[in-house]
Amino acid sequence: YHCTIPGHGMMQGILTVTEGSGEDTEAPATSAKVDGDRDGDGAYIGQATVGIEATDEGSGVDTVEFALGADGAWQPYTAPVVVNEVGDHTVRYRATDKAGNVAAEKSVDFAVAAPPTDDKTPPETSATVSGEKDDAGAYLGMATVTVTASD
Repeated sequence: YHCTIPGHGMMQGILTVTEGSGEDTEAPATSAKVDGDRDGDGAYIGQATVGIEATDEGSGVDTVEFALGADGAWQPYTAPVVVNEVGDHTVRYRATDKAGNVAAEKSVDFAVAAPPTDDKTPPETSATVSGEKDDAGAYLGMATVTVTASD
């Protein structure tokens, strides 16, 4: 390719020439994948990792964003998102290309379950009663019961 700008011999800049059908009017394509170990109900055990991908054949991807939950604020996506709070979750995502086209918001829904524990030993418990007793061992008036537990 060759470009000549008559009368502007002292002008400097960068000329970018691209092949294609013209102006970029298509939004980026986006997808997300949730990874992690799953239990029998399909919930992710302990944590889930959400990876987001965006591609744009026109001007190229400019930004990728995500938000946690239905009302979460948009944040720049720079690395996979790790969710380790037990419960149901939604991660929303979108991308913008360098021409300003914004992809439609998409989302992934998933659940995180508590990891199993290897603790098979029950807690140790004890109780003590204190207060004034009569000669037969019965408590007079009020008695205080103290219960303790440790694990």
